[in-house]
Amino acid sequence: ASDLYGCENTSLVKAENSNGCSVSVGLNQKNDGYVFGGLADNGTANNNRVNIAHGANITSTVNGGFTTKNEVVIGNNVQIGTGRDGGYVKGGTSIESTSDFNAVRIGTNVTVAGSVIGGDGGSYNKSVANNVSASSNSVHIGDLSYITSSVSGGSGGKTSSFNEVVIGNGVRVGSE
Repeated sequence: ASDLYGCENTSLVKAENSNGCSVSVGLNQKNDGYVFGGLADNGTANNNRVNIAHGANITSTVNGGFTTKNEVVIGNNVQIGTGRDGGYVKGGTSIESTSDFNAVRIGTNVTVAGSVIGGDGGSYNKSVANNVSASSNSVHIGDLSYITSSVSGGSGGKTSSFNEVVIGNGVRVGSE
């Protein structure tokens, strides 16, 4: 499969929303593209969910949604990204707004060839960036998993508070 979206609304003319959407990757399936719970170029992408079943292989990135209250749940023995192409997992992200109350739940023996971030908020515009936050996000990583880059509960914006990272036994973070 290629890119998977629970909802995708992209419009340059008016605000479009992708709220309350979900997408799933089945048991032992391979996906050669991005996986988004909800994507909106204009508007909001809130309350979205990505479910990745045990043994799946996603060669690119995984993102719950763009803004708030999104969730990514990954089963056991899953591969996200490749050493060559990399990948990341984000519960929620926003380019021009806050990214609050997002969650990433990773099972046992999962490899992410990149970073894991609960919520990533921010803006390239400094006046907007001063009013955004990445708060109250969480990341839980199961035993024996390997994250090749970094792990963060929340990142970006002016305020990053009340974020949580819980790491299981035998988890490795960073390159070898």
